Amino acid sequence: MTAARLETKLRRLVIPDFQQRGILDTLIFIKDRALIGKCVKQLLKQHFTDDWVRCRHFPISWPSRSPDFNPGDFWLWDYRKTTVYCDKINNLVELKNAIH
Repeated sequence: MTAARLETKLRRLVIPDFQQRGILDTLIFIKDRALIGKCVKQLLKQHFTDDWVRCRHFPISWPSRSPDFNPGDFWLWDYRKTTVYCDKINNLVELKNAIH
């Protein structure tokens, strides 16, 4: 998902829904380790204080391997990267073979 799409979803769907339910001030926003764009970061800072945003782009520390994150985010991709790149990859065919 691009930063622009994430920003649009947050602005048009997620944040208004939380506001309508009256729960926006009580939530902890947990973001996975994916990069976020400046527009998303600004939007998060606007609606969630630094104390309530949990992601690597904000000053609050959160364990990188926290069970609050999707297991695929903190275990599976590291494992696959290790197994795929354990040998030097020289071309696309070798990369595809290493993945399968």
